[in-house]
Amino acid sequence: MCMEDEIRRGTLLNGAWIKKVPSYYSPAQAVQFLECMNLDLGLGEEEIAKGTAPTSQEALTRIVERFLITFPWENTQMHYSAEHLMDVSPEGLFNRMVVEKKGGSYCIGLNGLLLGMLRALGYRAYCSIAKANYGPIGGPLDYVPPTHRIIFVQPQAHSNQTYLVDTGHGFGLSTPILLSNEEDNTVQSLNSFEKLRLTRTPHPSSSLESSPGSEASTEIKWNLEAYQKKKDSLGSDWRVLYSFSEEEFHEEDFEAASFLISKRPVLRGLFWHHVVCTKNFVVPEEERTLHSRASANGTVMHAAKRCIDSSWLVGK
Repeated sequence: MCMEDEIRRGTLLNGAWIKKVPSYYSPAQAVQFLECMNLDLGLGEEEIAKGTAPTSQEALTRIVERFLITFPWENTQMHYSAEHLMDVSPEGLFNRMVVEKKGGSYCIGLNGLLLGMLRALGYRAYCSIAKANYGPIGGPLDYVPPTHRIIFVQPQAHSNQTYLVDTGHGFGLSTPILLSNEEDNTVQSLNSFEKLRLTRTPHPSSSLESSPGSEASTEIKWNLEAYQKKKDSLGSDWRVLYSFSEEEFHEEDFEAASFLISKRPVLRGLFWHHVVCTKNFVVPEEERTLHSRASANGTVMHAAKRCIDSSWLVGK
């Protein structure tokens, strides 16, 4: 539990506003993107070009849902291309995912495409980077290097209310979540058996304190946490999926991070050692039950009881 002055209720530090930033995608590409996702927002190329397209939290939610259903979370390009490198450049992502429809990407590519398209559609948004936690439920935090791309969005035209958006975590957020660590701010995961929340805690490795000997850290981080079942136990607990700040990162930062993932066996390197793929799809109401089945290369898990279902494949 945070002290009252540490509670954030949907805004960035000091109530900061996100500026409108030109997109690296054109209005024509934005229209093609919406068509690729079979999403009709009632927007044409001319309206998008004029910058008069309306934005809203409701439309943002629809964009995120269709994005999750259309583009898989996968790293096949890293293993089955001559370069063994994920192309996360804006044009490379657009050509692969929208024009050629060859598949998806991992977080850097997925959220890179989404950031550019949100900006093209008039949304105020920017990217930051997170550290994924590989520690067990109830155990100490065990972070890998910061390589996970996330997006902050302020969807309302005259509001600084901010949402965290992340389409690149496999079994992560199924919808935008308000940037708030109030206890009732929870959303459903892409799994039927998890819910997600945001918390704010001192960084465990921080060298900073508010005054000499105070041990009061001045470095407070955000955490996305999942409520998960403990192994060999009837109990459940919250587990940190990843931690992040509100600092902005740019394309050159993410291209460097992607090169690291593709070319070096980063600690517990999931993408280095495995071919992974998650494909989301809509589940009819009558079929929303939890089940799983084995595949030749790993395990395919179908997690239902919700609007979006996920298939998860790991190959060695």
